[in-house]
Amino acid sequence: MTGFDQAVGQALQVHYTVLDAVGQEVAQGQVDGEPVALPPGNYRVRVGLVPELMLEEAQVVSGQTTAVEMD
Repeated sequence: MTGFDQAVGQALQVHYTVLDAVGQEVAQGQVDGEPVALPPGNYRVRVGLVPELMLEEAQVVSGQTTAVEMD
């Protein structure tokens, strides 16, 4: 892979921010990247697109994996 290919790939990576019930940032990650560990609770996900995308509330349950999908 050339340096140009790597640069384009990095530019196309989409990042997200996880917000808790009061709107505080609690985690960040990359779409289709490594999962983030969160305690049980209700969260909102802000996706770094233009325009910015805010996903509806996602509930994290202890001992389970929660996936949030973008339509």
